[in-house]
Amino acid sequence: GDGYWNKGGWDQKFGDRVENVWSQGSRAAPFDSEFHIIMNSAVGGTGGYFHDHIVNAAYPKPWSDGSSWAMNDFWNARNLWLPTWPDNDDRALQINYVKVWKLEP
Repeated sequence: GDGYWNKGGWDQKFGDRVENVWSQGSRAAPFDSEFHIIMNSAVGGTGGYFHDHIVNAAYPKPWSDGSSWAMNDFWNARNLWLPTWPDNDDRALQINYVKVWKLEP
């Protein structure tokens, strides 16, 4: 199924650049099988989610998807992006609580 894939508009956002990883599941995929919830503050990526040459603020994305050193490229450009991050506790990912329910069929 592709229920949440279509509901989230992933096909329109990414076209053929990103594969529908839920295509073999039911309409409830990815919630139709066991999964882990990962909560993190992530930046970047080389999976096609952020086009090369996207401009945010006054400079383009500081790494390219084809780079073998994308994490280093990102870090080496910290003089561009680090000043845009708050210099206090707002810089941290803060999670108050998480609730998860199992729905009976």
